[in-house]
Amino acid sequence: MAELQYEIYELGPKGLTGFESIVEREIDLIDSTKIRRTFKAYNNFIELSYFNLDNVRLQTEPVYTRYSVLSGDTIQNQEGNTEISINVLEDYKQSGYNGTDIKLLYNFLDYPYSSTINP
Repeated sequence: MAELQYEIYELGPKGLTGFESIVEREIDLIDSTKIRRTFKAYNNFIELSYFNLDNVRLQTEPVYTRYSVLSGDTIQNQEGNTEISINVLEDYKQSGYNGTDIKLLYNFLDYPYSSTINP
């Protein structure tokens, strides 16, 4: 029986999200905001999307939960976790796309106007 060999590469999300870069003349139209650098499992959530090599979205898990919290530390007195673990290979195997080259995009999200993580 042939043994499968998996290769995992870290790529930037450019082209996968569907968002375009902001041109300089439009920057003044956008309010600034502080970005938290901690993850609160009870407030934040992760969305996982699968793409083919042509950057076509195949499927999305709106609330991804297969992660592990590694650290409960805080940064600059901000509540939350500074480290979580994601097993990309296991996510690929559970996707149903075995034998197919795909890209996985993990979006770390927050609903600032809601107290739940349900989309």
